[in-house]
Amino acid sequence: MDRTQMVELIKTLLEKELTEEARIQTFGERGILTSNEGLYVRFTNGVEFQITVVQKQFGDKNKLNIKILRSSKTKKRKVDNPHSSGERCVLL
Repeated sequence: MDRTQMVELIKTLLEKELTEEARIQTFGERGILTSNEGLYVRFTNGVEFQITVVQKQFGDKNKLNIKILRSSKTKKRKVDNPHSSGERCVLL
């Protein structure tokens, strides 16, 4: 799970619990200019919250999923991007 998925999960849970009591939007939907992921929540009485989601750890490096990708233009090399859910890709 990454931070975008976590934001969507929290948004879904809040929408179920708060129903008509609040307006819930992601930072992107709200137009908040930030590199963070999070939610904007505004209640009918005017109270507003910004909830920022920060991913603390990117998974157990000893338990990485490995995907094999084939490309005719690349030689064998490893690509490790912790921001892509901790998967390690090997391009062949």
